[in-house]
Amino acid sequence: MADIEDRLEVKVVAARNLLEVEGGECNPFAVVRCGGEIEQTTVLNHTTDPEWNSARMVFSDITENETDHVVVTVMHKDLSAQQDQTIGAAIVDLRTAVLSPGIETDEWYELERAPGMGVAASGQVRIEATYFLNEGEDALPDEEEGEVEEEASRLPNMLVGTVARARGLYLEGKDLLDAYASVRVLGGTIVKASTPVQRRNNSPHWDFGFKLPVSEGERQILVKVKDRGVLRNRVIGTCTIPMVEVAAHGDAGLMKWCKLLGEDGMVDGKDRGDLEIQLKWTYDKKYAKSIASRIALATSGVMSRKSQKAKDEQMVVEKKKDEWLVEEEAFVPLKLSVKEQEAVRERRQAQITMADRQLDDLERAKEHEMVGGDYQIQVHILEARDLNAEDLNGLSDPYARVKVLNRTKKTRVIRKVSSCVFDETLYFNANNVSQKEIEEAVVEVQVYDFDAFTAHDMIGVATFDARAVHALPDHEFYRKWVGLVDTRSSEDNGYQGFLKLSITVLGPGDQQKAHDVEREYQEETAAELEAEGPSALGGLSLSGPSLDSKLVFLVVYVWEAEDLPKMDVGLFAGGGIEAYVKCEFAGNSVVTSAVHVKGKGNLAPEYREELWLPVVEPVESKRVTVGLWDYNTFSRDNPVAHLYFDYAEVKRTDSSSSSSSSYFASLVGGGPKYTGPRPQWHNLYGAPLGVQGKRGALQNVFGGSEASTYRGRLLLSMEVLTKPPSKEKQVAHRAPFHFKPAAGLKPAAVKYHFRVLAISGSEIPTFRSPGGLGAAKMQLIVSIGNHALEFAFEPNKKGIVMWNDLKQLKGIDLPVMLEEIPDVCVYLVRGPPKVQTVCYARLPAAKFLKEQFRGDPTWVVLKADKARTKAMGGVALTVNPGAVLVKFGLGLSEDAIDPAFSWDEVALRKKAEDPVPYALRVYVFQARDLPASDENGLLDPYVKVRFCGNKAKTKVHSMTTAPLFYETLQFHELVPRDLKYGPDVVVQVWDRDALGSNTPMAMLRYPLSKCVVLASESSKHPVPEWHALRDINGEPIAGELLFSAALIRKRDASEKFNRPDDITPQMRRAWVEVLCVGVRQLKTYRLRTPQEPYVRVDVPAPKDGGDFFATKPSRRPSGRNANFVERKICCVEMPENALYAQRMDVRVYDSRVGLTTGLAAPLLGATSVDLSKKMSWNADGYVPPQNDLFDDAEARKREEERQKAEARRRAADRGDDGDSVSSSSSSSSGGGGGGGASSERRGRKIFFGDDDDDDQDLERREEEAEEDALLYADAEERPQHELERYAKPPIGVTEEDAGIGAFDPMVVDELPMIYEDVLYQEEQERQAATLLQEEEEKKAGGRSLIDIVEARLADATDVGQYVGEEDTFKLSELDISFPSQWAAADFLEGREWWTQDQNGSELEAYLKTKPFESYPVYRGRYHPDPSKSTRREVGVFKAIIRVLDQDPLTATETIPLELLREARYAVRVYAIRGQNLQPVDGNSCDPYLRLKLGSEVETRERKDRTLKPDFYDYFEFHTTLPGPSVLKIQVKDWNRFAFHELVGETKIDLEDRWYHPEWQKLGEIVPPPRDAYNKLKPIEVRNLRKETSSVVQGQLHLWLEIRPDFEARRDPPVPFEGPEKKKFEVRVVCWKSLQVPYEMGDYYAEFWIGDSRKQKTDIHWRCRNGKASWNWRIKIPVVLPLDSPEKGRLNVQLWDQDIIKWNDVIGDAQIDLYRWFLKAYHEKRSVNMFKLINDAKETKKRRELGVAEDDDLLEEDEDDGEDLGEEEEEEGEEDDDQENATDNPLLENAAAGGANDDIEAPEPRPDDIDDDELKKEDDDDKEPLLGGGGKKNGRKKKKKKEEEEEEEDQKPDPNAVAEKDAQYFVKQLKELVGLGDIDESASWIKLTYLDRKRNKLHDRGRIAITVEILPEDEAEVRPAGHGRSEPNSNPYLPPTTGRMSFSWNPFYLCSALLGPKLAFQIACVCCCIVMLVVLGFLGMYFSSFYILLESLGLAGADDDTDDFRRFR
Repeated sequence: MADIEDRLEVKVVAARNLLEVEGGECNPFAVVRCGGEIEQTTVLNHTTDPEWNSARMVFSDITENETDHVVVTVMHKDLSAQQDQTIGAAIVDLRTAVLSPGIETDEWYELERAPGMGVAASGQVRIEATYFLNEGEDALPDEEEGEVEEEASRLPNMLVGTVARARGLYLEGKDLLDAYASVRVLGGTIVKASTPVQRRNNSPHWDFGFKLPVSEGERQILVKVKDRGVLRNRVIGTCTIPMVEVAAHGDAGLMKWCKLLGEDGMVDGKDRGDLEIQLKWTYDKKYAKSIASRIALATSGVMSRKSQKAKDEQMVVEKKKDEWLVEEEAFVPLKLSVKEQEAVRERRQAQITMADRQLDDLERAKEHEMVGGDYQIQVHILEARDLNAEDLNGLSDPYARVKVLNRTKKTRVIRKVSSCVFDETLYFNANNVSQKEIEEAVVEVQVYDFDAFTAHDMIGVATFDARAVHALPDHEFYRKWVGLVDTRSSEDNGYQGFLKLSITVLGPGDQQKAHDVEREYQEETAAELEAEGPSALGGLSLSGPSLDSKLVFLVVYVWEAEDLPKMDVGLFAGGGIEAYVKCEFAGNSVVTSAVHVKGKGNLAPEYREELWLPVVEPVESKRVTVGLWDYNTFSRDNPVAHLYFDYAEVKRTDSSSSSSSSYFASLVGGGPKYTGPRPQWHNLYGAPLGVQGKRGALQNVFGGSEASTYRGRLLLSMEVLTKPPSKEKQVAHRAPFHFKPAAGLKPAAVKYHFRVLAISGSEIPTFRSPGGLGAAKMQLIVSIGNHALEFAFEPNKKGIVMWNDLKQLKGIDLPVMLEEIPDVCVYLVRGPPKVQTVCYARLPAAKFLKEQFRGDPTWVVLKADKARTKAMGGVALTVNPGAVLVKFGLGLSEDAIDPAFSWDEVALRKKAEDPVPYALRVYVFQARDLPASDENGLLDPYVKVRFCGNKAKTKVHSMTTAPLFYETLQFHELVPRDLKYGPDVVVQVWDRDALGSNTPMAMLRYPLSKCVVLASESSKHPVPEWHALRDINGEPIAGELLFSAALIRKRDASEKFNRPDDITPQMRRAWVEVLCVGVRQLKTYRLRTPQEPYVRVDVPAPKDGGDFFATKPSRRPSGRNANFVERKICCVEMPENALYAQRMDVRVYDSRVGLTTGLAAPLLGATSVDLSKKMSWNADGYVPPQNDLFDDAEARKREEERQKAEARRRAADRGDDGDSVSSSSSSSSGGGGGGGASSERRGRKIFFGDDDDDDQDLERREEEAEEDALLYADAEERPQHELERYAKPPIGVTEEDAGIGAFDPMVVDELPMIYEDVLYQEEQERQAATLLQEEEEKKAGGRSLIDIVEARLADATDVGQYVGEEDTFKLSELDISFPSQWAAADFLEGREWWTQDQNGSELEAYLKTKPFESYPVYRGRYHPDPSKSTRREVGVFKAIIRVLDQDPLTATETIPLELLREARYAVRVYAIRGQNLQPVDGNSCDPYLRLKLGSEVETRERKDRTLKPDFYDYFEFHTTLPGPSVLKIQVKDWNRFAFHELVGETKIDLEDRWYHPEWQKLGEIVPPPRDAYNKLKPIEVRNLRKETSSVVQGQLHLWLEIRPDFEARRDPPVPFEGPEKKKFEVRVVCWKSLQVPYEMGDYYAEFWIGDSRKQKTDIHWRCRNGKASWNWRIKIPVVLPLDSPEKGRLNVQLWDQDIIKWNDVIGDAQIDLYRWFLKAYHEKRSVNMFKLINDAKETKKRRELGVAEDDDLLEEDEDDGEDLGEEEEEEGEEDDDQENATDNPLLENAAAGGANDDIEAPEPRPDDIDDDELKKEDDDDKEPLLGGGGKKNGRKKKKKKEEEEEEEDQKPDPNAVAEKDAQYFVKQLKELVGLGDIDESASWIKLTYLDRKRNKLHDRGRIAITVEILPEDEAEVRPAGHGRSEPNSNPYLPPTTGRMSFSWNPFYLCSALLGPKLAFQIACVCCCIVMLVVLGFLGMYFSSFYILLESLGLAGADDDTDDFRRFR
């Protein structure tokens, strides 16, 4: 049977009574939509009763497409707007037509309101419709029934084409065009095809397909490209294509680029752009059938009209009100088989697993989130190298610009360099930033070239993520090289230079690591040299870092967006959004085209563009930012929302997903296909719609959990192309998709059901209604994406709002992937009439998908929208946003219809409306750490409980933050039977104010379902728990509340209950012992300093079972640091269960009275102490007081050891036990003097406690032995003077004294002696010398004869380095020693074990515990806004607290009070240096130190303009301990005219140091048998802070000593001074150049060091062959030590002087002089750098050859003289040698070692080595003049005589010797006049130039220089003039050679000025010219000369003779 083929013919006849539009009558036309096909009529102007009588519109495949209706929309053609207006729509039911095939229906249909219309529709439209079916009498012949047309008769009847794109469109007067194209066939139908409009794009990409009926091949196709305008459309260009050309291409079709011409096809010469179009002429079967049916029906007369109109009123067309709502009947549950049911269960379980995984990912992401607060970002720009040349002279003027959080700072500009040192630190402080804001912050470092009159040129940029840097160790990116990439220029590819920098990101509580910059710099330099290997200058000449770079592309495919909000709001905005997507990464940014979409909501622009961002890897930035923006013409663009991606997680591919195949191939079915990552929807969140400005921009830019509103979604995919196309632009750019998007690429969507049961709201904020009567009603809106459920406005009754309504969304389309589903948003709205969103909550959809419609109702805590202030209808910080009880259900629609997941609306509502009587009891026990509400740091708290609109409260407790309530609050209410649907219990803590209104301070919510249901009213209350409190705004705070809640079911509502039982726990009698030490650092109160403070301690207990006491007022030693030293005991009632333990209130008062304080003692501050851990009967949490510091067993063990040692000593005195006594005596008396007694006394301490277990004593002794072994394993012996210094006992103390240190109850003078200042230098030098000697012996002894021979042969054959090749070496292999620091810091020896070995910072981390318990005392009130909170610490209370279960009179004392007897001590502070100081203003400061201890204050001089000052300041204070113990160390910024501002401060508690046993051990002598010393008091790094910021403000390096006064008087302070600033002079002699690759130039050289002034030589004019001669001296003053190691570099530049234009740089070099500066400073003498290097190289060469050195020969001579006794003979020979040496003055000068530098020392002759060897042999044969040697001496004399005879035979030829001497003296004479080679104090420096465009390093020759560093005093003794000026000495600079001089010879001058080559060329030209002139001048006289010659017979005679002969 054949397939059913049918068609529907529709004709729109007329319309009447149409709605008038704005401005008058309308211009109507009709659009007919049948299934997926659309047709329209013509437009009739200015009529409301149009008659179209349109041609019949044919629609096919009605049955196949299941089409049951036709929609006819009547629209108004708006000529003045860009969008047509809908008038109305009619739905034509096809049931009648289908049931009556072949019969025409003609009816009038009422127009209804269409979706999107703002007003109701009116009017009717007349439609004629006829349905045709191929079966029956009306059917046409079927092809399959044998009546098939022949193939040849199927002529083409349809033009199929695609308007692909255009390029280079241009329209005069407009920059960016809104282009579209239209296509129609001339002479054919009026139907035409038009593409959509591409906004603001001159190269639009339409990809628009069309079909036009064409049966005749002689027609023309007209294509017009127009610009859509506001009032009219303008033609950009046209093109005409003949159908003949299309037909010629056959089935393949025509694809071509057409050049656009004028409007009438006129060629006017204007470039209007090009259009790409594809056309194909083909046969369309359906269209052919439609035409044939019309002809057949017309001829057969089948068509007829019905005589009467009939309407079937029962067939009513259902109107669609909401497209996203569908009927329940559409989802009918199906009966599934067992296998299908199993598959459904597996799918549901998989969905639960996926949802659970997504929730876990969200939780893990929260764990790695940064916290909001104060942050500081430090960017230290160190140096730049190999920068790209941006100026015409071949260099740049670079400066760095850093941008962080929209703030920009810059460094200084350095002129004319390619490598430079900045050494500047830029600080960025961000206060109170949000968590999302700091996470998405980017540090962008840009390097620019400064231009005075034009825009600065970018050299390169490097970006870093603040989050990634913060995650690094120590939160820093430290001293690393990064490449600079130019993101703007397509010509500058790859790295444009390198930048060395450090970045530190510090947040709340972070500590910054302190670095030893000088040591790390030397380690970095050594590592770089080791990696480079041997080089020409041993690594002195610096080169750029070698960073391997790779170019990749980050490609972001932007597909489309949906559900975007309306952004263009205003009178002339026109509505909609003009959106574009902006992508930013690694300094690159690129945007898509702006697409304008009109409408009021759910806007969906399509982009289909690729964003290409070049990335040079490795890249430090990892954050990819994708933002959606709204374009504005006359104002700033507005952010819509932003997305952030991790670059490391982007998929990496080798080739692009968009292939380079032809576009035509893609149109015909082939071509490229998208193979990249799957496009994914990304949801956008931001501020509420309509909220812009600063508050809205924060949410729109950073988003995160603070973003409250769904703002649409964006379809993206991205990949990293590791092998990009070679022709791709290497700058950020965009491009249209080069592939045809397939239908399956878009993420799939499925149908979901979303159900919400809104039950009630609790603590809902109350707003006054506009009329002023009552509270405004509240509405609840729940949305997911753009789908929303709106609940009705309900009244707000005392914060309770009841909705109890169920709503659901059926069949909504949501993505299949869970991560693409938007969050569920809950909004609380106030109104009407003014409707505003009050607060919100955002919940992940995965939470509800996991529950699968089975979740319980949950309380959703609302949050205040930070983008909406109180004036904008939001909630203030002091108002509780409230919570709502909601039941959510979200799942697939097929699951929602399952009976197992169905919700019974009636039953659910009934659960909330079915009340039963209950009694609610809230048991309130106590609270702790409540936020203070009064200025005194306390509050008068009471608890208020709200339930079901009622409230109850406890009694008020005065002045406490830890009240004891023990009250039961009872409510009798009707609550739902199912407690999950009941209201929550709101527990609030209030503060009572006597004069004002009470203030809510904290709260918590307790769900009713968690309440325990008791059996009866007499049942025991449930066990309470501590619950964390939140402030009123919902933010967490430190307070807690101990309570429980229970429900009791009542028989009926009228049932009465008895008063609840007392809930006081079981109590017992206990004693609280408080050893009050004192108060410290009390702050002023009302501008007055505390005079006589005292402490009142209250221990509350229920039923007045508490007690209190107060100390005596004290002013000793001062009111701010008062000592009490009292032991107070109070007997109180305490609970048996530690859960109910009360807290002890501590209040500090001042006993003074006055006008400012009143008659009552003012309260200075208060605090509370937790006693639960101090209760000895608390088995789980008991912590004994000072358990780590005081131990009875340890004390007894020490005491026993002391007694045994004392017994042995006495026995030794009596002589009873010799062996044991002697051994004991020897071990105890080691070290000399009183060392033994001191050692013994140091080993004794006293401990206090009650432990009597011997086994524990043994275990403890073993553990201590192990700890001591580890502690003293690396201890070294002290120098003898140190032992003598500390071996002497103090005056009045004998060896028999106990000496138990700070804990001796009897003798104050026997406090432990602190042995400080241990010097290890002597031992280290001895060990270093021994190790060096062993290495030298090993090296010398390990060389065999074969090695020596090989070395000689290698040296003999390697002659290249002596004839011009560079001699490569490693500086570390030469015998040159360099110091590691500027000065010998002996005071540092042994003190850096904490900071360097253990990487410690503050010493509190080493001590770990404190000897006393310190409790901060607070004053001030708390406020949710930190800027308004005044709570602060005002002092410290020190004490030791115990809770005893027995009488304290029988208990052992914790510490005897005698131990705390006051004594005088000296406190010595050694402040070394500051580091990373935070500038108060600008980028620098003038820091100085201010120390305060008690009332003593000391300051020191300031350091000018530095952030890393070297203080080296010593402070000494004398104080009383116990007493003023807090040492405050401040660093302040000095200002001349303003207040000195605080940079930062640190505090050290001296009591915590002095009374700590670990502190006591530091520096003391270890008792025998070790006789070692503990570690010294270490250097510590103190973090500087200030109250206004939680970020570290810098570090301070120091160490601290505490000594009793008598020790301080006896022992002077440690010699402590930093390296002294000294002036030095660097003398650079520039001799000559070589191998400069230019034939001629005017050369000069420039030199500078660090920030010094640039100095240059004179100009060698017209230098030939690159051999310039200067002999010029440069003197550069420097001050050592340097501020930074990078500042110690000598910069060398070679320039070519130009008179007319700019000078050109030829090459440059950098030489690192830092180690040489160290050497000169340390040795305090001049250092000639290259001379030392050359001497060391010569020494190394001699050693490798095995030739003895002069020193070795001298030592050998002395040894032989001592052995043979020939001293006198040697003296005689030496005198002869001296006489011979003085015969040659030059040799005499050389022998003087360069003492006279006016005449240079001659170089050694080539045969000097042989002479030295001969001399060595002569010296070996010397014999002593006196003393016999026996046969041995005789043999030696005989041997010597034989050797002398051989020497006589082998004497050299005198002529040869004379020749050598002549050559030698000629060489010396050349050097004297400046024609010789460079001397040994100079070296050739290689000059290079890096061409970034060609990425090639050019060799630009060599320059010979001498570098000498002289101290200032030596520079004055050895004066030298600048250049060659007088005094020309040290060294003497000979005259220059090769310079041009004036001459009367013009040929010489021409050659000198122009160069030989150019001069020769000019001379040749001149000669030719002269010859031509001579010839021209003599030509006129040629005939006269010839005639004269003829007359004289000198010419023409031969010819006449011949004529005469012929005549005869």
